[in-house]
Amino acid sequence: MGRPGFGPGVRSVFWSEIGKGVSWRRAAVAAGVSQSTGRAWVAEHVRMRTDQERGLRLSLAERIEIGLRVEDGWSARRIGRSLGRPASTITRELGRNRHSATGEYRPAPADAMAKGRAARPKKSKLARCPKLAGEVIRRLELRHSPEQIAARLKVDFPHDGSMQISHETIYQELYVHTRGGLDRDLTRCLRSGRVRRRPPRSRAGKGGPGPIQGMVTIAQRPVEVSQRVVPGHWEGDLITGAANQSAIGTLVELTTSLSRFLCKRLVLFCSIYRCWLMRSG
Repeated sequence: MGRPGFGPGVRSVFWSEIGKGVSWRRAAVAAGVSQSTGRAWVAEHVRMRTDQERGLRLSLAERIEIGLRVEDGWSARRIGRSLGRPASTITRELGRNRHSATGEYRPAPADAMAKGRAARPKKSKLARCPKLAGEVIRRLELRHSPEQIAARLKVDFPHDGSMQISHETIYQELYVHTRGGLDRDLTRCLRSGRVRRRPPRSRAGKGGPGPIQGMVTIAQRPVEVSQRVVPGHWEGDLITGAANQSAIGTLVELTTSLSRFLCKRLVLFCSIYRCWLMRSG
């Protein structure tokens, strides 16, 4: 006859105590189970949750695993290998989130402290470092690209991390209003002259999400249209200005080359009317 299992109420008491921030040993005492049982429950929970919650930041399950391994005397490098995390991540976690009074590492309070810090708004690097911001602004006004600025700062300030910044951060400072490190008017100093940044797929040369499904291409036009035999067929195009602040539509009759130009309001009306026709079948 096997050992009787524990009812759900016992486990509820155990996890309730864990949620309060107490150690798994004290939680086991409160639930009336042995230390080995308490540890087995924690290990089982960690195995299930770690695979589900793995992301950029440490999860509570991973922090519980770190707590267990610290008690076992594991090094940060060994813990990192078991979790698939860099050893520096584990070292940083243990340094930041230990209990201030006892120096103990408690997973639940550590998770709460980490989430509290992440929720607080933070100033960007350029907003925190006026000297760096001034140097970036000066070089932007000299028409240096963010890539050139980031590379040159590493050369000019090789031993001063506060005076180094990535080109991606500079772009974010320019295009994201809420970061507050650089005035958006400085986008005029960029060689592209864009006031909006292209999406990542376009920057990578992938050209957006791909062709429209089922699209009829211009090469599939009937012969009488492509060879301009029968009058009455028109070809339209849309020309937009900088930042889409202006637009004009063109219509050309293919046989006679008769042209018509549509102002921005008429272009908008035609677009809305076309969508209505497509929706109404």
